Amino acid sequence: MRFKDFVRRNEHLFKYIFIGGSCASLDLIIFTSIIYLGFNYQIANVIGYFLGTLCSFLLNRNLNFKVKDKTTKRLFMFLFVGLIGYFSSAISLYILISILNSTEIVAKIASLFIVVLVQFTLNKKLTFGI
Repeated sequence: MRFKDFVRRNEHLFKYIFIGGSCASLDLIIFTSIIYLGFNYQIANVIGYFLGTLCSFLLNRNLNFKVKDKTTKRLFMFLFVGLIGYFSSAISLYILISILNSTEIVAKIASLFIVVLVQFTLNKKLTFGI
């Protein structure tokens, strides 16, 4: 398979990763800001994760999958998938920080890789039906 064909076959994944990277960056900035304000890392994770997920839904809906019908239903499905991703993130953070003694920022970055794979698969199949 040629590289061009590979890219074309995986166009949604590459867009999802780019959008996800942008929204994960937003999540990380919010998470870091809240940590520096002295809040617990789990509280910071809830706020950052929710805002990053909302950003991701809006961008994926409009720019990647371009599925604009059933917005409310798709938003709730996206948030449900986001909740699954959140629990993956929270568990990863707990293991990396509380058990393996990693720093909060390093643990957060590491957890994002797991979350991206879980959420892309579920959102592609369930939320946007592609």
